[in-house]
Amino acid sequence: MLAYGLPAAGITMMPSSLIEIGGEQHFITERFDRKAGGAKVFTQTLSAVNPSASSYEDLFRTARKQGVPQKEIDELFARTAFNFLAGNVDDHNKNFSFLMDGSGLWHISPAYDMTFTVELGDELQNYHFLPLMGKVKNISDKDLLEFARMNDVRSPDKILEKVKCAIEKFPSFAGECGVDALTAKRINDYLQRLLG
Repeated sequence: MLAYGLPAAGITMMPSSLIEIGGEQHFITERFDRKAGGAKVFTQTLSAVNPSASSYEDLFRTARKQGVPQKEIDELFARTAFNFLAGNVDDHNKNFSFLMDGSGLWHISPAYDMTFTVELGDELQNYHFLPLMGKVKNISDKDLLEFARMNDVRSPDKILEKVKCAIEKFPSFAGECGVDALTAKRINDYLQRLLG
């Protein structure tokens, strides 16, 4: 499962695991919008903060406007690269969120809904919800690095390399999660094409 590669890619996520119920594996994760004891954390999706957001450019502009710290802007780039290089085409504006801490400062939420969502065998359906520099597919390393420079991301080459190394480990993650060999191979073959 690619979600297990998020920490390896430098992407923050809540603690999660697989549990077996009735012979089937289920992915479970802790909520990020609740503290211990059930207290709510003020959380808003990109769609709620900026209803007109319809691109990765809008996502980054909104994060800057919210005053998100630079370290998290850099991680937002890792998430962007991961979505394009790991086949997560379900990257709409409700799958990015912001949290406000107790002092009123905004942060990006831990990552969620980041997994392989490509419809194998139906290439026409595999385009991203949010475009990057006007493109919804066939995003190259050059595109990602240019986008990173336009958005003042620090060390984008290193971030991109870390994301790619995590995606390269997919066969190992798939094996740990019990993904059958044929499915794992089909996904990995697609990922290799994305990685170029």
